[in-house]
Amino acid sequence: MTTKNATAVLSKNIRKIRKAKKMTQAQLAKQINKTVEMVCQLESGVSSTKISTLNDIANVLDVEVHQLFMDSNQANVKTFPGELGEIVSELQGKSPSYLQAVLTLVKSA
Repeated sequence: MTTKNATAVLSKNIRKIRKAKKMTQAQLAKQINKTVEMVCQLESGVSSTKISTLNDIANVLDVEVHQLFMDSNQANVKTFPGELGEIVSELQGKSPSYLQAVLTLVKSA
C-alpha cells in the first residue's frame, strides 16, 4: 500500500466508522482533544497526524489502530456491537456453502 493509498483508506475509514457510531466531527474532536478543523482535514486526506492521535481516535471509535487502515469491508466489522463483530470477522472470506451451513445452524438453535 502506498502512502497516498494509506492516507485515502485512513480518511475514508475514520469518517465511515465515526458516522456509523452516529458521532459528529465536533464530538470526535472534543473526545480526542483536537480541533474540528483537524478532524475535518484528517477525514478529507488533507493532513496527517501522529500515531498517538490515531490511538486516541481508535479508542474513541472502539476499533484497533490497524483497522483504520483496512479496506472498507474489514473496517465495518467493528461497527457491530460486542461479539457480533468477531463473528462477522470470522465469516469474512468464507465460501457460500460454509456461510449457508452456519446460517442453517443458527436458525436451528
